[in-house]
Amino acid sequence: MSKKEQLEQEKLRLMVFKSAMELGEKIDKHLLEMYNYDSDKYTFMVPMKENFFDDGHLKVEIQDTVRGKDLYFLTDIGNYSLTYEMHGFVNHTSPNDLFIELKDGIGACNCHAKNINIIMPLLYAGRQHRRKTRENLMCGMMLHELEEMCGMKSF
Repeated sequence: MSKKEQLEQEKLRLMVFKSAMELGEKIDKHLLEMYNYDSDKYTFMVPMKENFFDDGHLKVEIQDTVRGKDLYFLTDIGNYSLTYEMHGFVNHTSPNDLFIELKDGIGACNCHAKNINIIMPLLYAGRQHRRKTRENLMCGMMLHELEEMCGMKSF
């Protein structure tokens, strides 16, 4: 993505992880058209780096200010096409990796954002279409954990 300016007068920002980049770019384009901004010059997407280290840990770096903004985090925890290298081997990201990445991204800007909203097309641990036995409560625990962590406005 080329360097584009943030719209300072607008309070909305998109925090788009690599797992949902295609969706994020479509939403950004739609918002720019809706507000009549030049899509070649401006963006609602906050630039950020997602770094996976050799030991499997990750770090999310936000590269612009989000103070006082309404943030919309976009992630797709069902996207297994992303890879990272760990101990010289190529690994595919798991839903756990992508959920931890979301939590790290929220933690990086939690104290500064006005509101935090999460857009996740597939619910973490919410697979119900192949249920044969009793499921654990991971999905509910994840929602509770996010609520406790950031007081999210919407999910």
